[in-house]
Amino acid sequence: MPDPAKTAAAQSKMNIDTATAQQNLNMVDQTNPFGSTTYQQIGTNADGTPKYQQTTSLNPGLQNAVDNAYSTISQPFSMDTSAIESHLADLYGSRVNPMLDRRRESTEQDLFNRGVRPGSEAYKRAMEGVSQGENDAWNQLALTGRQQAISELLTGRQQPINELTALMSGTQMNAPAPQAGVAPTDYASLVGQKYAADANQYGQMWGGIGNLLGAGLGGWAQGGFMMPSDERLKEDIHATGERTRDGIPIKTFRYKGSPMMHLGVMAQDAMKKRPDAVSRIPGGGGMMAVDYSKVA
Repeated sequence: MPDPAKTAAAQSKMNIDTATAQQNLNMVDQTNPFGSTTYQQIGTNADGTPKYQQTTSLNPGLQNAVDNAYSTISQPFSMDTSAIESHLADLYGSRVNPMLDRRRESTEQDLFNRGVRPGSEAYKRAMEGVSQGENDAWNQLALTGRQQAISELLTGRQQPINELTALMSGTQMNAPAPQAGVAPTDYASLVGQKYAADANQYGQMWGGIGNLLGAGLGGWAQGGFMMPSDERLKEDIHATGERTRDGIPIKTFRYKGSPMMHLGVMAQDAMKKRPDAVSRIPGGGGMMAVDYSKVA
């Protein structure tokens, strides 16, 4: 009978080999417009199976978009009044400041033409009016341009993210690779089927031998325990180093076609020491049997 532990161990190894082969077939390196995915063995697991590392790389343009988006979202974002006014100054300072400067210069020139000199009370009041007008201009700009400033701040914040989303939209970095399958070997079932076939053949052989021993042979097998012992019926024969009391070597063997091991003697060996214990099987094609009641 097959050893269940050995059969299970062999089946387990075959299952692991199948899984490893299937994994190797399906780890296909991929390259597409967005980047690449590669696989590399970096060692082995505790059970001896290979250990792999998967590496995914973006192409330089996409990686740059990711870096920009990360850099943007990693910065604190504020929409308070100071942030809005600062953005308005950035947007309109290049236009508003020259206009206000020209207005200030015009006022100063007008005062000079009218004989009003710096340091005088009239000059001071006039310039205070100019400063107030500049403040009013910036306040008006803050009121009317606030929504636009907010919109532009949000746009600047979202633009790198939107670009990255557009690049990745509808596309997977890892396109599905063709999946290859490896059918596992049902080793345990094969062993069971082989054993059943061997057992059936063994039963048929012994049935035939039994017919030879028992059917119409005039009591040939009576008076002793006759066993077919011709070495031509056996295989996998090994000496044990032991002998019977008559000096006949005791050996282990299997009958041909049988998975079972037996312990006994060869008819050819018994013929040399106890020829009286050996008989030819009638109708057995010259095969010999041994009377174990005489040699045991």
